[in-house]
Amino acid sequence: KKIIDLEWEKIVREKKSAVYSIPRGLGTLYDTQNNVFTYDLTDFKTNAAAINTFSQRRLSPEVYKNLRTSVFGCSLHFKDGLILAQRRGPEVWTLEGKLDSSVAGYVHIKEKKIIFSDAIFGRLKSELGILPEEISHLAFRGSHSSLKYFTGALDFRVEVDLTAEQVKARFNRDLVAHAHFFHKEELSNFIIEHYLKKKDLIEEGCANFLADLSKEKFEEVVKILRKSGKSIQCGKLIERVFVENGCNR
Repeated sequence: KKIIDLEWEKIVREKKSAVYSIPRGLGTLYDTQNNVFTYDLTDFKTNAAAINTFSQRRLSPEVYKNLRTSVFGCSLHFKDGLILAQRRGPEVWTLEGKLDSSVAGYVHIKEKKIIFSDAIFGRLKSELGILPEEISHLAFRGSHSSLKYFTGALDFRVEVDLTAEQVKARFNRDLVAHAHFFHKEELSNFIIEHYLKKKDLIEEGCANFLADLSKEKFEEVVKILRKSGKSIQCGKLIERVFVENGCNR
């Protein structure tokens, strides 16, 4: 706990009011059996400390092994066939300037519930200026966990009845440094180009966009990434224990 507190003090000094942590305010994914996602409790302070200390392994091994913090990622589809990849702005606490999914964020516990749709709608509005009533479709596409960022993420696809051009003027430029638009048919190539070659797409964004692919394209791209040395495992979580079962969707 002392290491976590010291790491948090360092983050607060560097980012001042840009970050906050509510005790037991986030979930940590515990089980995914039968497509029911069960969470235990954690907080942002613990997640941030795990990320910052992972290379030195300064926390308990159980923290690195079991922490899968409640986050979401969305691929955003506009009615003109474009998808948005967001380049992280100056106000984020880590990975500034890197490409990410269309919109992503932590999902906080409110009244003992984790409601992903509320977090998604809130982030779409605050970052991109998209209102809930402008969303025509919201679909769950899968889940993933990153061994580097300790996430228990749910992946979604969002469709809006707006063109990319209509939304660009609404962006919060403190949070969105740059908007990278590409056509939906280019999604596979986008993942390979930016995650594998240019290395400017973060793991979380890559996993979220992978979840948006068709079964055939998903298996094709995963095969390419693995051949290039990327570690991608597919399976389910049973009481915090990951059980691999192959990547055939």
